[in-house]
Amino acid sequence: MQRRVPIRNPEPDGATKRGGPVRLLDRVRAAIETRHYSRRTERAYIGWIRRFIVANGKRHPAEMGAREVEKFLSTLATEAKV
Repeated sequence: MQRRVPIRNPEPDGATKRGGPVRLLDRVRAAIETRHYSRRTERAYIGWIRRFIVANGKRHPAEMGAREVEKFLSTLATEAKV
């Protein structure tokens, strides 16, 4: 069984954007801004999150677990030489 780590919503409960729930990358941006990280760090984090999502068939990270993270990191190390 995979352990899912909940992603905290930095917005108040029930907060919405454009009439729907707050999107994942918007939540990440808000969390980064709250922590006063640089814009360059924000771009890097968002870029890696996007790569991770695309590498896993555009599934939402809440649906994935340690297995997908391990596979992604292994692929980066062996094939992309990152």
